Amino acid sequence: AATLDALCGWLAARYDNSTDKECFVGGANVAWCSTEHHIDIYFALSLSAWLRRSDALDSLARAAAAALVGPLWHAGEARFNQGLGDSSSALDCQTWGALFLLGHNATTGAAAAMPASERGERAASALAYMHSTFYAKQQAPATGRLARGYAPYEAPPGQTKAVWGEGSYGAVLAFERSASHEAAEADLLAGLAPLSLASGAVLYAANETVVN
Repeated sequence: AATLDALCGWLAARYDNSTDKECFVGGANVAWCSTEHHIDIYFALSLSAWLRRSDALDSLARAAAAALVGPLWHAGEARFNQGLGDSSSALDCQTWGALFLLGHNATTGAAAAMPASERGERAASALAYMHSTFYAKQQAPATGRLARGYAPYEAPPGQTKAVWGEGSYGAVLAFERSASHEAAEADLLAGLAPLSLASGAVLYAANETVVN
């Protein structure tokens, strides 16, 4: 309990309630507010609030979620930004962001005022953006097969998108949690099969020999 309280205290100290932020900064000397960090923080503080029966921690979880559905959401493109004031995108922001929208407690979590239908629509739009932006096909030399999955970021012009194993399996989980994406989940799992080695290990990326 003492360790959990200390960790939650460290997170609480990262919250910047100034009107131009109202988000959790990355560290004592890191002023940037990351979307991925806020997803992690939301779930960590929500579970901690439940374990410790703490209204204060629940309030902080609500603050993290409010940032995710507010300034960290790109309303014009219906997807998550990479961070506060950073409208670039990344695969994990969309997959884990969708998991946040689909998985947070609608009655006690932050953003409870957002109807479940709207959260589902936002999750679907984030996943649609993910597919249109990051989908990739790439030969995996280690297995001699063509892999299909998602790249971690948009590839610069002229560069091939790399099929990233870890991030693509995050997309599998997001599809699994979304009731309307069963076919996409099955297709993605089949597409990622070429990343699996006979040893049971999984390649970090299609063009790598390093395993996760």
